[in-house]
Amino acid sequence: MKNGEKHKKLTVDPNYVRPKKAVGLLKVAHSMKQTVYIYGATGYGKTSLVAGFLARKKYHYITMAENMVEDLSMLTNKLEEQDTVVIDDLQEVVMAEDREKCFEILQRLITDSHVWVILISRCEMPAWLIPLYIRSFFTIIQESDLTFSIDDMQVYLSSWDIVLTERSEKQLYKISKGFPLFLRIAALRLRNIGMSQMENEERAKLEIQAISLAKQDWWDYLDSAVYDQWDIELQEFLMDVSIVDCFDMQMAQIITKKNDTGELIALTKETGNYMTEKSVKGKTIYELRAPIRLSLNRRLQKKRSHSYIRNLYYNAASCYEYQGKVAEALEMYELCGDNEGISRLLVENARKHVGAGQYWKLRKYYLNVPKDMIMQNPELMAAVSMLHSIMLNDEESDRWYKALEAYAKQQTGTAKRAAQVKLVYLDVALPQRGIGSMIELVKKAGVLVANRRTILPEFSITNNQPSLMNGGKDFCEWSKKDKQLANSIGKLVELVTGKAGKGIVNLALAESMFEKGGDSYEVSVRASKGRVQAESCECFEEVFVAVGMLAQLAVQNNHLEDALDSVKSFRESVPETMTLLLMGVDTFRVRMLLYSGLDADVTEWLKQAPDEEKEFCTLDRFHYMTKVRVYLALGKKERAIKLLHEII
Repeated sequence: MKNGEKHKKLTVDPNYVRPKKAVGLLKVAHSMKQTVYIYGATGYGKTSLVAGFLARKKYHYITMAENMVEDLSMLTNKLEEQDTVVIDDLQEVVMAEDREKCFEILQRLITDSHVWVILISRCEMPAWLIPLYIRSFFTIIQESDLTFSIDDMQVYLSSWDIVLTERSEKQLYKISKGFPLFLRIAALRLRNIGMSQMENEERAKLEIQAISLAKQDWWDYLDSAVYDQWDIELQEFLMDVSIVDCFDMQMAQIITKKNDTGELIALTKETGNYMTEKSVKGKTIYELRAPIRLSLNRRLQKKRSHSYIRNLYYNAASCYEYQGKVAEALEMYELCGDNEGISRLLVENARKHVGAGQYWKLRKYYLNVPKDMIMQNPELMAAVSMLHSIMLNDEESDRWYKALEAYAKQQTGTAKRAAQVKLVYLDVALPQRGIGSMIELVKKAGVLVANRRTILPEFSITNNQPSLMNGGKDFCEWSKKDKQLANSIGKLVELVTGKAGKGIVNLALAESMFEKGGDSYEVSVRASKGRVQAESCECFEEVFVAVGMLAQLAVQNNHLEDALDSVKSFRESVPETMTLLLMGVDTFRVRMLLYSGLDADVTEWLKQAPDEEKEFCTLDRFHYMTKVRVYLALGKKERAIKLLHEII
């Protein structure tokens, strides 16, 4: 098994550019005779990297794709001093018996100080190799080490005599993410454009088209060269789950109706580096890499019937609905054409208050509901009125309010009462309604609750902000007569607001005193008492108000770490389903962090915060005001001023 006999199998793209980090790791490993484990999905240039590095060196090459466990065994008897052994396609060793033999052979090779071993695979270190890795310690060259930098990409394209316009270059790197094989496929398309004289815009247009076609070529390659080589059951499983961005074990079982999803997920990981996983609150979440998911989804559309795919989307919708992920469930119901499911979820969401209902996020669905369907449902009329108010379309909001008013006059009994309840709710909750007549409205609502034993919908008094006085509405005017109002209508407010009213009087008085610079001890006592009352019925929004006040008192007394710890503890107690409140807590934490200057957490929050450039939502005022503070801390005064103008 001489160099010439096996060397041909180490193929290399003649234009291939060896990434500096990967080459550096190989050099260090070679000098120390340390075993190297290289892994990456198809097309990351694993063999090209090794072939280039060993171009003038003697080595033995074996690919396990040809089931060469026996040849590997024979090789150990023929090795000479200072030999290099390259073992490729290690992911193909799947049978338990083959793995056992391979492990023994590798153990002998790796412990031989005269032999340098390079292992190449499409997947991360398999479990059966871990004991050997722990004993001998390998140099790991992972997929990220094999990707091209933008400089590598430019060098690679220039070897094809391709020089892109700046726009096309950015687009190609964004799509390819430095993936060598995709860049080769794109180069084959781009070289056809030639170097003829043309305007930059015209040339960029042709280049973008070529890049788009290269994406289709890449998917075709995956179809024939990769997926067709997989086990049929694995192909079917991954095609089925490709309809969602990510999934856990339960969702995979519900979508595919397969009981052996755990085995199939394990097989996916051993087949290649096509899927990532992460732990979220103790649950393992799997995500197919974007190019793989998109190409598998295309394969699904080609190979499966419409009814089969419709059932997959329905299964996913049911799972999302069970998990409380309304937006995701609606998207799936829309894709499978289940209008009944869409209507049911929208009505269910409409029963929630603004702080919990995802009105803004679901606006596309609400605005697409036929008007005659809305006119028959008081919940939908109230929801659409609220949505238009959030969108600053007060005229349309009032039009739907009047439609609900007319509906209430035409009804009797339970239906009439349900409509009246929604009207009272809108009177109090609509953002465009001020607090001028709020006391009368509270009294009216109190009579409705007391006399007719009607339960009003839950109100969002805070809109997920750590404030009652200036959260969902601006009640700052009431601060002038806070104790007087607490004594006169405090009980009524608690009655009208139901569950959300627990602790509201103590919390409102505490906040009013805090804002007016009152006695810190009294503020602390009232806030703590209000917190206990709110916690007794799991009113997390009101608990947040207390946590916010107590944290700010701690900051005033130079106990920032204590404040941050209390906010962190509260966040951990909030249910995962209360996404809007969790966003509010994260934003408040950022405000606390700014007291000690910018740090990584603040800049990371800025990336995740609502983007006013994409869409402006009035409900995100708390987040926007925090972004203004961050912009100022970053020295971005123009952006801060621009955002302030939009808020005002």
